[in-house]
Amino acid sequence: MINQNLIFPNIPSLPVSSPGNPSTAASPSFLNHHRSFADRDRTKPHSPPARISRASSDTLSQQIQPSALGMWNLTRFASSRLSRTRRLFSSAIPGPCIVHKRGTDILHDPWFNKDTGFPLTERDRLGLRGLLPPRVISFEHQYDRFMDSYHSLEKNTKGQPDSVVALAKWRILNRLHDRNETLYYRVLMDNIKDFAPIIYTPTVGLVCQNYSGLFRRPRGMYFSAKDKGEMMSMIYNWPAQHVDMIVLTDGSRILGLGDLGVQGIGIPIGKLDMYVAAAGINPQRILPVMLDVGTNNQKLLEDRLYLGLRQPRLEGEEYLSVVDEFMEAVHTRWPKAVVQFEDFQMKWAFETLDRYRKRFCMFNDDIQGTAGVALAGLLGSARAQGRSLANFPDQKIVVVGAGSAGLGVLSTAVQAVARMTGKQETAAQNFFLLDKDGLITKERKNLDPAAAPFAKDPGQIVGLREGASLLEVVKKVKPNVLLGLSGVGGVFNEEVLKALRESGSTRPAIFAMSNPTMNAECTAADAFKHAGENIVFASGSPFENVQLGNGKVGYVNQANNMYLFPGIGLGSLVSGARFITDGMLQAAAECLASYMSDEEIQKGILYPSINSIRHITAEVGASVLRAAVAEGLAEGHGEVGPNELAHMSKEETVEYVFRNMCKLQLSTNTTLSVEFFYFQEIAAQTLIKSHSRAPTSNPEAAGYEGMAETSDFLATKRYAVVTGANKGIGLEICRQLASKGVTVVLTARDEKRGLEAFQKLQESGLSDNLVFHQLDVTDPLSIASIAAFIKTQFGKLDILVNNAAFLGVTVNYERFAAAVENFGDWPVGEQIWNEIITGQTYDQAEECLKTNYYGMKTIVEALVPFLQLSDSARIVNVTSYLGVLKLMSNEWAKEVLSDVETLTEERVEQVLNKFLEDFRDGTLKTNGWQTYIGPTAYCVSKAAMNAYTRILAKKYPGFCINCVSPGFVKTDITGGTGYMTAAEGAENALRLALLPIGGSSGLFFNRQDASSF
Repeated sequence: MINQNLIFPNIPSLPVSSPGNPSTAASPSFLNHHRSFADRDRTKPHSPPARISRASSDTLSQQIQPSALGMWNLTRFASSRLSRTRRLFSSAIPGPCIVHKRGTDILHDPWFNKDTGFPLTERDRLGLRGLLPPRVISFEHQYDRFMDSYHSLEKNTKGQPDSVVALAKWRILNRLHDRNETLYYRVLMDNIKDFAPIIYTPTVGLVCQNYSGLFRRPRGMYFSAKDKGEMMSMIYNWPAQHVDMIVLTDGSRILGLGDLGVQGIGIPIGKLDMYVAAAGINPQRILPVMLDVGTNNQKLLEDRLYLGLRQPRLEGEEYLSVVDEFMEAVHTRWPKAVVQFEDFQMKWAFETLDRYRKRFCMFNDDIQGTAGVALAGLLGSARAQGRSLANFPDQKIVVVGAGSAGLGVLSTAVQAVARMTGKQETAAQNFFLLDKDGLITKERKNLDPAAAPFAKDPGQIVGLREGASLLEVVKKVKPNVLLGLSGVGGVFNEEVLKALRESGSTRPAIFAMSNPTMNAECTAADAFKHAGENIVFASGSPFENVQLGNGKVGYVNQANNMYLFPGIGLGSLVSGARFITDGMLQAAAECLASYMSDEEIQKGILYPSINSIRHITAEVGASVLRAAVAEGLAEGHGEVGPNELAHMSKEETVEYVFRNMCKLQLSTNTTLSVEFFYFQEIAAQTLIKSHSRAPTSNPEAAGYEGMAETSDFLATKRYAVVTGANKGIGLEICRQLASKGVTVVLTARDEKRGLEAFQKLQESGLSDNLVFHQLDVTDPLSIASIAAFIKTQFGKLDILVNNAAFLGVTVNYERFAAAVENFGDWPVGEQIWNEIITGQTYDQAEECLKTNYYGMKTIVEALVPFLQLSDSARIVNVTSYLGVLKLMSNEWAKEVLSDVETLTEERVEQVLNKFLEDFRDGTLKTNGWQTYIGPTAYCVSKAAMNAYTRILAKKYPGFCINCVSPGFVKTDITGGTGYMTAAEGAENALRLALLPIGGSSGLFFNRQDASSF
């Protein structure tokens, strides 16, 4: 019998864009979504293949469901018996999409929402009946309805200002994006020519200018100067397990509009929408990022609606340290992701490109993408003049605009000339660079180092001087090409255009490349009117073709980066390139330049129609891939290794790239293969009833009921991390877990001692289940390193035991042992502890909290994404009875930590901050902090750990999260004094680590017994 929660797909799945990532969302409900991506990364916990996922605690009526990707893997296995040739290009059979949501939560999630397209069976299974109008409307009808609404909007806004119409169109598309992402991307792909100017340039500039007022819901991630030191943990807040493409901006130079601060986020969002539409990048694996380091735009700082930091921009090393930290964080979590830098002001554009291009797979689209598109156009313009490409070095080119884009174009063009002529020293002689102060020569005071290689020697430009105007330069040089990237609208005025007409060139070319439209150096109509009907014209933003009369047409080319950056990113991704080199970028530009036929070039058509964008992107991506292979930079992608890439023909590389581009199908065919139904039924028969995870009403009586029944948990291969494991309880926990067949990562701050402990366990015959990794829980980089290790080695985590601890005082252990002997147990009394503790500094107390609480918290945050991939995750916090609240004598702190309803991480930190403040002021005793039971900082840190355990259990109801006081154990912290061995203490933590599926959560255990916090 088919599982009652299975819902059949409305749309077939896509070709697998990343066959090497076998993870999918685990949840209590299946939604056979109309989306088409086989490896459905999502915002909720993930489950590895062929696992049984558990139910959420707040939905008792739901059943545990089999992993959708587990079924997919079974299906692939069955089909592979019929055909062994599908390894490179595998189309996913439609499978159920597992959802962690029900009811309105699904309707409010644009990734899962199908609006009125949910059939009645899905409405029943997902708690949607009654929440939608009764009529079921198919995906095709929803598509038609949206397009009707869009065309109605066009009709109703006729005659209104262009800016009003553009924003109205953007709003209707954005509302669809917020509501139903599948329909949004389908509409975008099918109507890319009409919608690209709305989601991309020129409308995106208008959107950025008004973003704070238009903002309705967050999209992407925001890293600010205030987040310094936190980015390594913040990056794990992004819900998708896999990210392929990141577009990053700091908002400092948005198009030609200048500093727009945080409002520049519209650029990464628009660029990534183009990646989805043009390159077929999985929209669940994209990440737009705003790096907010402040703004120097006074108007924004005074705007009450402005959403960014209200402070001047960081400069110098302060600025670079923020970007450094972000790049390290991204590379740690997603080492294969491609990062595109976008709209950075010139000084930082060049600085960051030079800083990172040999360390990360990244490129700057303004410098390198614009340059590639411009070079393709320049080569095409030479062909349009009836010249061969060998004559390109003879072209005289005037470049207006010495920003990052202008200098990038100039540099790329000069390199091309140098390659053609083999003469680097004379390659720049026919290029003339102007900025707002006119012609740039070597006489320029405060000459920008980036522009210096292109500055003219006054002796070589007879009749021209430093700072000569554009009109003077055009009249004297008589250029073949006039290229603008100045950001100054109308700078190619009537006089300049008429002077170009008199240049003597058989077919002068004009590139008015600045965006948005209002910043274009001239309009297409003005260019053809004043420079002549025989010109070649290209612009950054779209213009209509110009009717010249007598049936003649002046063709307008959009020289926009969208022809290159999707292919650069895609080719780098599917080749697995370590870096993006000039050779790869040159290959992309040459591919674009050769795309047009001679007949089209002679008409003045330099660039293809945007309707062909996906085919162009596949060709460009393949050329980038081949260049990466030729340079030895390709490491392969998914199951396709570098050797296979190297042996592909040109046609095979194009096919390979194209098949890695996701497609959204409009078919509503729900017919599935026999094998698929068969494996669904097998999986459905293996369901396990969900356990209620409601809080235990009587924790005192809960104990370890059922804890011996761990066979259901250990029936699956499990992976664990134990912190502070080089000795004592931590070492014994590793030993006992490994002996149960769990693969254990033994960690220690001191690498030498950790390796010694690791060797000791290996010698006892446990080597097959042990791995060592250095870990300092107070060091974010160390934590990031182990997170990356877990990701690459195991892909998930089942058990995390937090045992790392620091006492925070200097102890006279002889006096302590004597006191224990006198008391017969743990000693109590302020005078006794004054004798035992011989040193207790503020730095020690701070280090104690940093290790015992903040270190534990940080490692949890870093590893939660991998615990979410487990079907039944456990977190065990090894605490101390000294942290129980009945021993806390500060009544305010006790009240804060006791109030479960209002308990938050912020409230816990308030307690810790108050403790440190009183410690610094010498008022611990005055303000009631316990000094009679042991090291005060240690007691407070363990109370905070216990409180955080309760917070975590509430936050992750699908986990088993508990804390345990293992007892008075003979360890280094107790100076070898106690009445239990480390092995006996470890058993109490082990029981919680191996709880049966559905075990207790959110409890404090004193040894084996559940007790009060």
